[in-house]
Amino acid sequence: MYEKPVKEMVPYLELAREAGKAYRDTGKPVVAVLPNPKRSPDHADVMEMMAVARQKFFRAGHPCF
Repeated sequence: MYEKPVKEMVPYLELAREAGKAYRDTGKPVVAVLPNPKRSPDHADVMEMMAVARQKFFRAGHPCF
């Protein structure tokens, strides 16, 4: 359907980086909520991208749900 993989279209790396910057600038905690309603084999790329995004947020010290 799309010409690019989902992980190339969703700016999750930039979001994790900016969340870290917001935390450092304000001292306020940042929480990420990344719902994943796609659960079929047809959506494996979305599921993979969401798992990687969650890891990036966790490693940056942000709770992620």
